[in-house]
Amino acid sequence: MKRNIILSFAVLLAFLAFGACYEDDHQPPKVSGVHTGVDFEVDASLVITENFLGFGTQYNNNLYTTRTYESDGVSEGNLFDLEKKVLELGSQYVRIFFDKKCWDVGTPEYFSSFVRTVELAQKTGALVNVTYWHSSKAEDMSAFADVIYDLLETRHLTCVKQVTIQNEVNSTQITLDNYRTIYTVFVEKLKDWGIRDKIQIVGGDLIQDNQAIWFNYMAKNMSNILDGYSSHIYWDHWDLTKPVDRLSGIVDNLNKMEKNEVKPCYITEYGIRGQKISGAYDNPGYLRGTEIPIGRTNENAFKHVTFHINALNTGFAGLIKWDCYKAKYDNGNQYFSVIGSGEDGYPLYPSYWMTWVFTHTCKPGWKVISTQAVKAASHKLCAAMTDGESNYTIYAQTTAAVQTPFTVTGLPADMKFRVLAWNDDLMGGVTELESVSTDEEGKVTFDVKADGFIALTTLDFNIPEELE
Repeated sequence: MKRNIILSFAVLLAFLAFGACYEDDHQPPKVSGVHTGVDFEVDASLVITENFLGFGTQYNNNLYTTRTYESDGVSEGNLFDLEKKVLELGSQYVRIFFDKKCWDVGTPEYFSSFVRTVELAQKTGALVNVTYWHSSKAEDMSAFADVIYDLLETRHLTCVKQVTIQNEVNSTQITLDNYRTIYTVFVEKLKDWGIRDKIQIVGGDLIQDNQAIWFNYMAKNMSNILDGYSSHIYWDHWDLTKPVDRLSGIVDNLNKMEKNEVKPCYITEYGIRGQKISGAYDNPGYLRGTEIPIGRTNENAFKHVTFHINALNTGFAGLIKWDCYKAKYDNGNQYFSVIGSGEDGYPLYPSYWMTWVFTHTCKPGWKVISTQAVKAASHKLCAAMTDGESNYTIYAQTTAAVQTPFTVTGLPADMKFRVLAWNDDLMGGVTELESVSTDEEGKVTFDVKADGFIALTTLDFNIPEELE
């Protein structure tokens, strides 16, 4: 992955106030778009990421267990509704935990649930990263490799393309050298099975603490084992600097690597936290100053858009949001999901439709290309992708409190774009707007409403009806 583009959107620090909740019916002021000059110049010859795996979500491996059925309103009777919504979301890049409790003789439902979850991802058409979750030990890695072989060769679940061992390893007692040993044992067993070339090995899943030490160690001591790196990023919804600092901090570590150590880096968990107050939704919390769960708000989705655009422009090769649907992980409750609880009929939150726009306007394997700001405009954000041939997608967002005009150049001449808008109705949904085209010089002009974003794409899409 090329790293010749450094963080070009530090201007995100200039955020203004955003819309609060998807029930909010306020009407932002509108201005007549006056397109004077060029805001962004696309350069398809300058590739930021050669092979972007896609946008996606985490699928909870415990979905089909008694534990989830008892706590989250999930049942065999209503699973069809949930699965339909999961499939329609179209996550391109999916992460699924494997927990060693799957091997417990007394609880066989955990392994069957894990397999059913991978089968759901296969139906989605996603590329799957299977992450060994708890208590990673070298002595368990041979059996874990057997599980991967079973998925690929016996069950023909070819969606499994990546494996990571140990979630957030730099928050555990595992030492650096032990980490390398764990991976070495696993990889050697994959070689014995003859499937090493079918699996990408991704290391890290790092949180911020000590990340520089871990990135450096993996680069210097595990580059012959690993095919990629990964990290996790969470921030409070009112914190304007942390998502930028975290992305740029990871890029700084990657830029210090020697040529043979440089590998794609993925964000395999990310999400937004709210204010912690007593209540059922304390994790991730509430919109600050309200009793509205942060995960149900437009603000939550809107700030994910900014994160997506920023991550594209800084060279990350895939994004997995935590998480897709509500199911039981541990003893507590988590409400980070883009689909609500079965008890409520699996409602689709604004973040669902925000994610839907991204998953339906690009394809896995596309290139992220340079979108250089021509003039200073702290409230305008833009990113571009292409299949390297005839298809392009432009993502544009304004953080201004008013409708904002954009002019983008450097695109093919006379190219027609369909326009997909998120939150155009201020209800957190998706709407198709009137198509736009580039002129004979490859320039296109359009407006972006406040509190939303748009995707200009040459791809076909069909907005689903009556999913709710």
